[in-house]
Amino acid sequence: MKVVTKIGYPDNIAALPSMVQLFQDINWPGAEEAVEYFQTLPKSTVIPFIEAGGVLAMTKQDEQWLWFLWAVCERLHIERGDFLDSTVFDKMEEIYMRDA
Repeated sequence: MKVVTKIGYPDNIAALPSMVQLFQDINWPGAEEAVEYFQTLPKSTVIPFIEAGGVLAMTKQDEQWLWFLWAVCERLHIERGDFLDSTVFDKMEEIYMRDA
């Protein structure tokens, strides 16, 4: 995470999908730093990567990842209307609310 953040956006854009994968478990090393880094980027930059992570998590039926993605969205002030496919956000929220 230190290297990726030091490189800076947009030069580190290839690393952003891997950063979203850290949200499979927010307790993993680097996950908290990834959230903090995403907070420094415009929402319009972050949202496509979060949404793509949600799609992948839905495909894999990874409810834990969806739960953590919704929690990250809360911290980043990302809302349903920010997603191109609101069903991804809805699924994340459904799982979070069910298990919170």
